[in-house]
Amino acid sequence: MSAPKTPSADDSISRWNRRILATLAVGFVVMSAGVFLDTGVQQEAATFSPEGVTGKRIWLRENCMVCHQFYGMGGYLGPDLTNVVSRLGSETTAWVIRNGRGSMPNLNLPEEDIRSLTIFLEEMGETGTFPQKTWPPGWFPPVHQPLPGS
Repeated sequence: MSAPKTPSADDSISRWNRRILATLAVGFVVMSAGVFLDTGVQQEAATFSPEGVTGKRIWLRENCMVCHQFYGMGGYLGPDLTNVVSRLGSETTAWVIRNGRGSMPNLNLPEEDIRSLTIFLEEMGETGTFPQKTWPPGWFPPVHQPLPGS
């Protein structure tokens, strides 16, 4: 007959580890549900001209988002391009795309692609400004508004 097992320090640590892990797992599930179920602020979707759509396709094809950002989201090697055309002008923007500058390479794009990409960047600039000039930026509804369905 063996002696009754007495709790050891290892058992209490293991119990705490299980509790912490369970708490983290529940928190992860709750946060994930909040992210995936949140409909966000319902506003008008950005629309682009046909040439702007072509520019967006070039943006994606050339993987520009690896280095550049819109609204602070994207790569961090290059600058945020949310309002680049309003800051530099369309001619300077096209020149930079055409020739490269700093760590940005010359992509050897045809002039038609440069024009479409510049139009896309100009139309992106019309969707808003970054960084925000006011606080809070208005990405989420104010707290005092009732949630839909409540």
